[in-house]
Amino acid sequence: MGKINHSKSKSKKKKKKKKKKKKKKKKKKKKKKKRDEIDAATEAFMYSSISEISEYTISAW
Repeated sequence: MGKINHSKSKSKKKKKKKKKKKKKKKKKKKKKKKRDEIDAATEAFMYSSISEISEYTISAW
């Protein structure tokens, strides 16, 4: 069986492509925001753990 060509007008195809691109961009932005939040959280955790460790070592001495 051959493929059935459901061809659409060029303008419709372009619109769909543009919409898809916009959606992808939005998703990427959301992902980046989430990643930044995670980075900030890990950084804060790392700094807090470093200060705690130094406090422990000082008290141990």
